[in-house]
Amino acid sequence: MPVAAALGLRSRRALGAVVCVNLVTNPALNLAAIAVADLAGGGVRASSWWLPALLVAELVVTVVEWLLLRWALGGGARLAATVVLMNAASFAVGLAIWGI
Repeated sequence: MPVAAALGLRSRRALGAVVCVNLVTNPALNLAAIAVADLAGGGVRASSWWLPALLVAELVVTVVEWLLLRWALGGGARLAATVVLMNAASFAVGLAIWGI
């Protein structure tokens, strides 16, 4: 949310929409990543397909979040850029947490 506010989404409505959308997409992506890691028998982060798969999943989440926020808030290219930057920051933090 700090990234959203820094990029201009400061109204209560906009920040509420960002929170709601992230409450849906972030846990879903993390649970999917954990499930894939478990199904692959652990050690999946060392696999050559792990990071590309995460990138594709993050791109899908970025598009879904942009569509939901565009529906909730309206907006065009600036909103799309904001969503991309928010997800890039989130992805970077996630990689750090996962130790990748």
